[in-house]
Amino acid sequence: MMGDALEKILTSETFQQEIESNQGTMKQVFKFFKLVFPLYLKGIPVIINNLFFLDPSGIIERATTPVEPIIYKHGNYIMQVSGTERIIRIRESMRRLLDEIITNMMYIPLSLIVLQMASRLTRRWLGEDLDIDTLSKSPPGDVTGEMGLMIGDLADTARKHPEVVDYLERAKDSTFYEGLSEVKGGDVFRAELDRFMGLYGMRCPGEIDISNTRWWEAPTMLVPSIIYHIKSNAPGEHRKRFRQGRKEAQEAI
Repeated sequence: MMGDALEKILTSETFQQEIESNQGTMKQVFKFFKLVFPLYLKGIPVIINNLFFLDPSGIIERATTPVEPIIYKHGNYIMQVSGTERIIRIRESMRRLLDEIITNMMYIPLSLIVLQMASRLTRRWLGEDLDIDTLSKSPPGDVTGEMGLMIGDLADTARKHPEVVDYLERAKDSTFYEGLSEVKGGDVFRAELDRFMGLYGMRCPGEIDISNTRWWEAPTMLVPSIIYHIKSNAPGEHRKRFRQGRKEAQEAI
């Protein structure tokens, strides 16, 4: 998804025009690093603290929980006004938001540092290579993995109701939910789908582009994944593989 979005940006007419009109590329790069470098300086103590002093068992909660109230605060601040004032507040929030979530951003390089340290120490102390691929299986807190599991759950719910599967293959976005309520098992599938949309409905292919249609706007975009899962996996197989991956990761520790 990120690759598609990046390609779309790089090949856009606006981007190409900006390249031609902007001079002094090195100056622009310097300005970027001038902006980012202080943020990483603030993040270094976060990395050191998590590596050597804090209890690692609570790292997932520390990495994810604080972000939600920060985003809610800025969203509420923006939505209190409209028109040009809202645009002004969006720009203000964009400047402040990055600084406020820097602590959470540092967990990204932290994970890379930890894996490299563990790999080198394992080779030095035990004389063998660390199986990073196995350790990375079914990690807790992996949003993409959890989203995939829920799509598998949707497929398992749909396969119990053949009329739902048949409807999904011919459904249209404009009448998706109305038609779903008219088929046997549609209400059951709708309840499962609503839970999915509540968590991931704002996502979509190429989601970095905010102009792209979201899943909650066009639910039929999910249909190919659901149908493919039904045809290529046994009921509950996705959950079984996930549990097996987590077991293998725990045994490799």
